[in-house]
Amino acid sequence: MHVFDPPSGFKSLHEARNELRRAMHQGVPCSEEVERLRSEGIDASDHTQTMSAVKILREATMSGGLSVYTVLSPCAQPRQLSTELCQIAVKPKDGTVLTFAYLARHQMADLIGSRSDVKQLMRATLLVPKQEFEDFLQEREQKKVWPCHEITANPKKRRGRPRKRDDVIRALRNLDKSGRLNPSMKIDQIYALVKDTLSGTIQVHKETVRRCCHEAGVAFFGSRASMPRAN
Repeated sequence: MHVFDPPSGFKSLHEARNELRRAMHQGVPCSEEVERLRSEGIDASDHTQTMSAVKILREATMSGGLSVYTVLSPCAQPRQLSTELCQIAVKPKDGTVLTFAYLARHQMADLIGSRSDVKQLMRATLLVPKQEFEDFLQEREQKKVWPCHEITANPKKRRGRPRKRDDVIRALRNLDKSGRLNPSMKIDQIYALVKDTLSGTIQVHKETVRRCCHEAGVAFFGSRASMPRAN
């Protein structure tokens, strides 16, 4: 494939895909495997996030919502590809937005004309105008439909009422600090102490106390934290 540096005012579809992926998923955690690879110094990207960006770009380029250009030689001017041509492009499963590398030349001949240009296009880098892409990005961002917007609009909530959980955790830690708790106690005993400590200020269920024990680091009989560790 011929790879030329994008001329002034253009960026490659590959760059546009990566920029869109980052914008869509800002603040969204990647998969555990991607995080592990990154911690090892490997420049990895989340394939699911990449394909989300690819889907949007494909729809835009094939509908004419985003213009696609190519440069057939280092000194040539960027040439805009027709919507019809973009619609017959191959859409690989590897994250590439569009490619003509796998098409037979006769499939493009009627839309390109020159056999030489068809041959060049099959190996050329595809481009989008920078300003047009920035406008496209801004328009999509304003619609608030990206995964990062879902996080902002619907932050993950802890189970139970925050104030109630905080009060239970505080009571557990105070009881533990005063020496009134020990790992041999059953959850029923701890539950009774918590209810007594809270003095009826709030109604609390035993299951809430059980979950708060784990969060507060308090061990009780039968809990995982109370089990002896194997050597």
